[in-house]
Amino acid sequence: MTSLIISIDIGTTSTKSTIFTTTGHALASFYQGYPMTKDGGGRATQDPESIFQGVLTTLKNALDFNNTREKLIAVTFSSAMHSLIGLDGNHQPLTPVITWADSRANQWAEQLKNSPQGPTFYQKTGTPLHPMTPLSKIMWLKQEESDLYHQIKLFTSIKEYILYRLFNTHLVDYSIASGTGLFNIHSLTWDQDILSFLELSEERLPKAVPPTTQLTKINKAYQKQLGLPDNIPFVIGASDGALANLGTNCISSEKANLSIGTSAALRYTVRSPLLHQTGETFCYLLDEGYWVIGGAANNGGMIIDWARQLTANDMSYDDFMAKVEKIPAGSDNLFFHPYLSGERAPIWSGDIRGSFTGLALSHTDAHLMRAILEGICFNIADIFQALNSLTAQPIKICASGGFSHSPTWKQMMADILGQPITFPKTHESSGLGAMILALKSLGLIANYEESNHLAVFQDHSTEELLMPIKTNQQLYVKQLIKYQQLKELTKLQTTILTD
Repeated sequence: MTSLIISIDIGTTSTKSTIFTTTGHALASFYQGYPMTKDGGGRATQDPESIFQGVLTTLKNALDFNNTREKLIAVTFSSAMHSLIGLDGNHQPLTPVITWADSRANQWAEQLKNSPQGPTFYQKTGTPLHPMTPLSKIMWLKQEESDLYHQIKLFTSIKEYILYRLFNTHLVDYSIASGTGLFNIHSLTWDQDILSFLELSEERLPKAVPPTTQLTKINKAYQKQLGLPDNIPFVIGASDGALANLGTNCISSEKANLSIGTSAALRYTVRSPLLHQTGETFCYLLDEGYWVIGGAANNGGMIIDWARQLTANDMSYDDFMAKVEKIPAGSDNLFFHPYLSGERAPIWSGDIRGSFTGLALSHTDAHLMRAILEGICFNIADIFQALNSLTAQPIKICASGGFSHSPTWKQMMADILGQPITFPKTHESSGLGAMILALKSLGLIANYEESNHLAVFQDHSTEELLMPIKTNQQLYVKQLIKYQQLKELTKLQTTILTD
């Protein structure tokens, strides 16, 4: 009988539960979406109850699929990072889920970044100083929402809140903890210097444990509601970004994982912490002995959506790409810096703003569209260079995300990176990574390197290999240097506008 594992991926816009065989093949996925509340003041929050119900609904749908219960050996988790929830003394939420996209802590993040402690904190935690982090959010709550701050007895995050609801215990895995800005990635403990700086006791945080930790004896009411067999282990899992590396078989620094959807990220897996001298990249944990270095960018496909909506007829995605294809590489020396929603890597600023540079009467709307797409790719190439200053350049880049459906965008990305890019035909990278983590937790593999032998990674016929076009590559080498020089002008512009 084929054994099955359910991976629950708690994302920013939806939760997805996927049924995997232990060979890595996805049999079915079930989704539940939920809204995010945003306003002009930087708020980006969600209702924790809606997310919890999304987990229950998708898990039950997976369990109801084709006798899954009879073959189930584990449930495991993947989750978005950097969320914060404040609980009262009765473990009830006093705040909504304050997501990574919430920028209300920007003032405090900038203040810490420019303080003597800031660089030291980054070297301890591997977490760049940015309003996304729970560290900055706790500073903001303490200073600007003092009454609420003092009512909060425990600071937690969304996956950890869901695990509490299911198992009545407050635990956080090392991977999620390493994105808080409070966790020392060298000692694998909450950092006492940072807690002292915040005047925050460790008792107000969940206990940090390995991602392979198992929980059993789920709350009886939920066991009955779900129809779960007795003693099915729940593996608490890790962050979606780190697990995406595991789920694309990028378990060494020789392989990089590139993902571009609404936002974007580039990540390498390394066997020891690697910290950037000026804090341009992150270094988070996957598990004990495995760290993920990389950079995440706010501004990916969302910038294309913004540009399409500015057109008179709300241009379609395909029409946008058709316009881009009419313009030669380099956009006739028109540059776009895509920092429309602030930026994470490599700038890590909530204040930074985007810009077009080099506009002339000869430029058309199609030039602007190509410059927008090139700007997104240049930003990723900027991150690529920052990472390559820490370790050897990878010999393989595995890519996923919405951009993989566009031949134009894929080719441009290969040309600007100057590297071949492989596109695996799987869209479940974080969920698959969580399944592999569960295999290790269950003792079915001894280490993550053994996952290379899974059937899902052995069928190379499911991969597409895209090579850079040499003439475009040579041009983009020069254009990237210009882009990086003009980035300094964009920083100056932001300083003037926010003064």
